[in-house]
Amino acid sequence: MLLPKTTDLFEPYSGVPAVPLEASVHLLPTHDVFQFNDTGTWLENIAVRPNGDLLVTMFTPTPSLYTLKRPYSPTREFSLLHTFDNATALLGITETDTDTFAIISTQLNDASLPIPGSSAIWEVSFRDHKLNTQKITGLPDLVLPNGITSIPGSSTVLVADCLLGNVTRCNTKTGATEVVLARPETAPLPDEAESLGVNGIHYRDGYLYWSNSALVSIFRIRVDKHGNPAPDAVVETVGQIDASFIDDFALDHAGTAWVATNRENTIVALRSNGSSEVVAGSPTKFTVAGCTAAAFGRTAKDSKTLYVVTSGALRAPINGVAEPAKIVAVDTSRFS
Repeated sequence: MLLPKTTDLFEPYSGVPAVPLEASVHLLPTHDVFQFNDTGTWLENIAVRPNGDLLVTMFTPTPSLYTLKRPYSPTREFSLLHTFDNATALLGITETDTDTFAIISTQLNDASLPIPGSSAIWEVSFRDHKLNTQKITGLPDLVLPNGITSIPGSSTVLVADCLLGNVTRCNTKTGATEVVLARPETAPLPDEAESLGVNGIHYRDGYLYWSNSALVSIFRIRVDKHGNPAPDAVVETVGQIDASFIDDFALDHAGTAWVATNRENTIVALRSNGSSEVVAGSPTKFTVAGCTAAAFGRTAKDSKTLYVVTSGALRAPINGVAEPAKIVAVDTSRFS
C-alpha cells in the first residue's frame, strides 16, 4: 500500500544502500476480470480460496471484503461478503487453515492517516459453506499493520507494521502478541518522517520473505515453527527493484517474487538470483495502475494466472487521471 498523505512521502527515496539491477521489459498477456464503476475505490490485498474464488480487501472507501467467484470463467461473479465494524479500511489477508482467513482492519482519521492502536485481526471462515466472522484480537501496540502471513501447522500469524518497521507475532487462539523481528531491513528510512518499511510479508519453506517499500527490496530470513528467527539466522537480500516504491508481492514455486510497484504501475518479476523483469504495466499506462498486491490461482485452470489488485492510481494519478480499482489477470505461462 501507499500511505495516503499530503506531504512528500511519494517523492523518490534517497539513501538506498545498493544499486538495483536494471529491470528488462518482457510484457505478458493481461486482461481485466473485474473493475468497479466508481473512481475513489482502492483494493488493497488478495487471497485465493481452495475452490479458486478470490477474496479481496478494500482500503477505501469502505472496510469491505469482496469475492470474485470463478475468476477464470466467463461466468465469474463479483459480490460483497462483509463490511467490518469499528474500522475504515482493510489491509492484509492470509489463509490460516483450510478456507479460514485472518484479515487486518484499521481506522484512519479525517486526513486518511492511521490512528495508532486502532487496528485488529479478524477471522473469516467458510465452514459449512457459510460465511463466519469473529474478532481475534486488537493490536493496540501497532501503528499501521499491513501485510500478514501464517505459519503452516500453527496458530501463528506474523504481521508487518510498515511505519514502526517491525514484525509482530500473533497467536490466533489466544490473541497474544509479541514483536519477533526488527532489523534495519524491516525499518523505514530514518531521514524520511513517514516512509514505509516492511510491507508485504509471506512465509515459504522455512523462510519469512518481506518487501521493504523504502528500500525497494525483497528480503528473507530463516524462521522456526513459531515464526521466530532461527538461531544465528541472518537477513538475506533476495533482490532490489529498479523503482521508487514497492508494495506487496506473490511467490511462485520457483522462488520468483512477483512484485507490485503501486505508483510505478508495474508488476516486476524478481528471480531468486536477483535479476528482474517488468512483466505487466507501464508508468504511463492503466494496465495495472496503482497495483497493490497479487496472488496466483489455485485451480488447474488458473495456476499460472497471477491475479493483481489495484487502487486505480488513486494516490499517484497518471497524467492527473485515476480510474476505478480493478482485478487484473496476468498470464505467466510464457514466463521463463
